Amino acid sequence: MSTLVEDLKSDTSQLTAAIVTGKSREAMIDSLIYLLALPELSNFGASIYYYARNISRPVLFLPNDRTILQFKNSGLLRMH
Repeated sequence: MSTLVEDLKSDTSQLTAAIVTGKSREAMIDSLIYLLALPELSNFGASIYYYARNISRPVLFLPNDRTILQFKNSGLLRMH
């Protein structure tokens, strides 16, 4: 059970980081939309590139499933 708790803590930490990243990306999207709507668009090419590049990167969440796999492989996790 202690490894399951560790797995859940790890997953929680990853999800918290993903939420923070998501909120940061929301701000970048707002900034990108604002810049794209400006008439002097060509003056902000570097910022537009920066925002567009950063918001397109994937946010990966890889759940820690070592304990569940141990349960499955040992037969402790069965469907009845």
